[in-house]
Amino acid sequence: LFAMPSRYLIESARPDDDAALRALLRSAFMNGPMQLSLQREPDFFLGAGIGNLATTVTVARDTLTGAVVSTAGRAIRRAFIDGCERPLGYLSALRTRDDARKTTLLARGYRHIRLQHADGLVPYYVTTILDGNEEARRILTSGRAGLPAYVPYGKLRTFMLPLYGLRRRARGGGVTRGAAPDALSGALACLNRYNSGLQFAPAYRLEDFGASSPMLHGLSAGDLYLCLKGREIAGTMAVWNQNGFKQSVVVGYSRTLAAIRPALTLAAKFGLAPRLPRKGRSLPCLYAALISSRDSDAAVFQELLDAVLTDWTNAGYVYLLLGLCDGHPFSPIVEKRSVMSIDSGIYVVYWQDCKPECLPSTRRIPHLEVATL
Repeated sequence: LFAMPSRYLIESARPDDDAALRALLRSAFMNGPMQLSLQREPDFFLGAGIGNLATTVTVARDTLTGAVVSTAGRAIRRAFIDGCERPLGYLSALRTRDDARKTTLLARGYRHIRLQHADGLVPYYVTTILDGNEEARRILTSGRAGLPAYVPYGKLRTFMLPLYGLRRRARGGGVTRGAAPDALSGALACLNRYNSGLQFAPAYRLEDFGASSPMLHGLSAGDLYLCLKGREIAGTMAVWNQNGFKQSVVVGYSRTLAAIRPALTLAAKFGLAPRLPRKGRSLPCLYAALISSRDSDAAVFQELLDAVLTDWTNAGYVYLLLGLCDGHPFSPIVEKRSVMSIDSGIYVVYWQDCKPECLPSTRRIPHLEVATL
């Protein structure tokens, strides 16, 4: 007997798949009290490459219609692992159209990614699964049908700090906005020293700020805040505006949240509740990124955060998004200023042939640059 050919073709994405991939993202959304569609307009591949040294996008193509019905991304990043700079694998953007879910696409897609994994660049990957997405968590952690192991590593909280309804305040003079060319190398040295103490935190280089690099697209040295102690850089924080190539669009609200939204809208005018846009509107947010503080000094971090919030309050944006993992010493500071958080589980993903000694230590607090997820 001959096996019937599958309706779906699994392969690496082509440049001319851009429109189909963006359409797939527009049709998918995250379940939860606030249903969000994570979109990459006007260029899917530009948004997919943020934070990566190399990016490969896998697609499932309907051979009858030519439509892209599923996608997943595999990337190689530069990060600190157990205190040393190493390549890190990252899996992201797993999306499948509803009518293609009850198929073998997931298993076949991971077989395709495993073929890419044969390049030997990394022994394992990190990924995140949003809390509340129980179907994805249950399937991905089941280990069935040849799926790799998904091992919990920690929790990531993306705090939403309001940039509205607050009175602008004069800020202290210890923080400067914008890094001059001669100060950028010192800022990156401070940042990399700090990140080396965290697990999976990115390692940055001067060339990452170049116009030809996809690593920090849309971010310049002028977006970097520096905390100075004497002549030394004691801490850093960048404000990254990604609205031009990544958007979070509100698809809808749960029944409960929809019912109380009018009251929350009124309370939000006084900074007492989160601001919830109308269905179909995007959340005009900014990201806090490239965070560091010499000797993990909470006062330095507080000074940087206060300066950023002061500068960007009532500037046309709704939230500053700042991601920290459980156990991070700065989490209590951020939580006090946050009106809501989006929580995710962090997982280390590997196939059975990964040697135990190649896996990361669990003794360090993880840190993922939430702006690049």
